[in-house]
Amino acid sequence: MIQSKEKRNDFILNIQETLLYIRKKKELPQRKLLKYVDASVYSKIESGRKNLTFSELLEILTNLSIPLDEFSKYFDNNSIGKTMRSLLEAYKMTPNDRVIKEKIILYFNQLNFSRDMSLEALSDYIVIKTLFSNKWTEVPEVLEKELTETFTLLKEKEYYFHYDYAILSNTIYLFNDEQIEILMKKAFPVKDMQYRNAATKEFITNLICNLITTFIRKEEYKKCTYYINLAKKERENYDLPYKIMLKFLENMVAYVQTKDQKSKEELEMAINFLNSVEEHELANALQLELENILSTDTEPIVILRNHFNKQY
Repeated sequence: MIQSKEKRNDFILNIQETLLYIRKKKELPQRKLLKYVDASVYSKIESGRKNLTFSELLEILTNLSIPLDEFSKYFDNNSIGKTMRSLLEAYKMTPNDRVIKEKIILYFNQLNFSRDMSLEALSDYIVIKTLFSNKWTEVPEVLEKELTETFTLLKEKEYYFHYDYAILSNTIYLFNDEQIEILMKKAFPVKDMQYRNAATKEFITNLICNLITTFIRKEEYKKCTYYINLAKKERENYDLPYKIMLKFLENMVAYVQTKDQKSKEELEMAINFLNSVEEHELANALQLELENILSTDTEPIVILRNHFNKQY
């Protein structure tokens, strides 16, 4: 029997179970979901006795009135990334919980770095190191060899997908200026932005933020301006928090150079507005980043908002 997620948070559906779950919720008969086939054929799809083609899936989702993006959030695609997302979500809620810490470290120790590992696994490996290496002695920093291999992997690609942006957003501040220039030419402008999902766009947002604050620390303000202007070319494809973040970074660059009071007020207004629309994670990250830079602290605050978003 299919149990709802409201009743069992640990229950994960596969594709066929998800189709059944949603159809039951909408109280639709099987015959309504696939044209030109009878209900018995569709029944075999839900029970897993008939292979489901992508075109059939799209037709079913159309008849269920649910977009593919939303549908994919219901089922388990056996992604190892789901392990990381659940652990990071738990860490965010209770960062001092020793059990959660032990689970993250255990999961990390199961990841063996290599160029042959999946991009999901590499992304998890990188984020654990960048997020926890300065907090927990059990997690080492990103090694030079690992950074070199990661750079080579990204350099060889002509088109970046979701996990490419995830990895780049969490390593950009570790590369030298020449490497950054090479990778950013591949990453920006983002190809086919209109087809990118919200999660990928958040990684791109994080990438820009981490990149600009890296150059602020290096006092390379011309590069800051260059990449901010480049990012602005994509703004019509982004949400309001992204646009606010760009303005925030622009004001931050102006303020660290001139100490103009108006720029500082704009920075505070942006943080207050993000909090008012419940974008608390981004607001807190920008607040920490601002305090970090103004205090001339050399330790970067890596924006990891999407790693706490269950909707990968």
